[in-house]
Amino acid sequence: MRIAPLALAFGLVAGAAAAQNPSPLRLPAPSPAASVSRVVGVTKVTVEYSSPAVKGRTIWGDLVPFGQVWRTGANMSTDIEFSDAVNVGGKEIPAGRYALFTIPEKDEWTVILSKTPKQMGSANYKEAEDLVRLKAKPAAHEHTEWLTFELSQHDKKTLHVTVLWEKLSLSFPVVADPDVIAEKSLKEAIANAKEGDFAIFAQAARFRLDSNGNLEEALQWADKAVSIKATSGNLLLKARIQAKAGKKADALATLEKCAEAARGEKNDNRLKDIERLKGEWSK
Repeated sequence: MRIAPLALAFGLVAGAAAAQNPSPLRLPAPSPAASVSRVVGVTKVTVEYSSPAVKGRTIWGDLVPFGQVWRTGANMSTDIEFSDAVNVGGKEIPAGRYALFTIPEKDEWTVILSKTPKQMGSANYKEAEDLVRLKAKPAAHEHTEWLTFELSQHDKKTLHVTVLWEKLSLSFPVVADPDVIAEKSLKEAIANAKEGDFAIFAQAARFRLDSNGNLEEALQWADKAVSIKATSGNLLLKARIQAKAGKKADALATLEKCAEAARGEKNDNRLKDIERLKGEWSK
């Protein structure tokens, strides 16, 4: 009756010793862990996966059967993470981490995002946990020995997620509109700005100016920044917005105040910019 407790105690001690003295062996994994990240607009997309090698094997329709859910890699499920809400397959996907499964077929694959990341391969996959399914067509590609994911920017708001293995590639788009995200961030920052925080209003006004947005709104925010702190930078920003809105006389008057502030700051470079702008806006 005493043997089991003694064995248990010995096991606990041995386990603790192993934890304190990990094996010195550093051996290469058959399918090493890999990850790739890229930012589209302001949204970071990350794919984490394990990368098996071809090793001369027949991959499609054999090692990876057609018509069955595949973890799209090896070991644990391949996971994809979005720092902001994105659109995949025409569906809005909240920010978060998801398992990326596929169902390979000879001519067309199904790409699946599952609510549950870090799954043990595809053994516990449940269709009820699908967030989205979309179709994608495989294409011929030069030989890629180790399964590899690539993230490439297609345009201002679209990222292509591509898996390459053997002589095949498969891509699907992830859409993350930076203007929508920036607008939401801007509104939240303005609403939550602390008293005396002129930088928030200046940044918001500059964004409107640079993105050809609502100049009247930009001018209101620039006025707010100047009212909190009339630096030469804030005054110059206000003048630029006025000039772009076609209010050249107002812009020149603001430049005079800007020059006065720049002299107080001993900012010679700003004074040079002011003189140049006076010449341009007086024409």
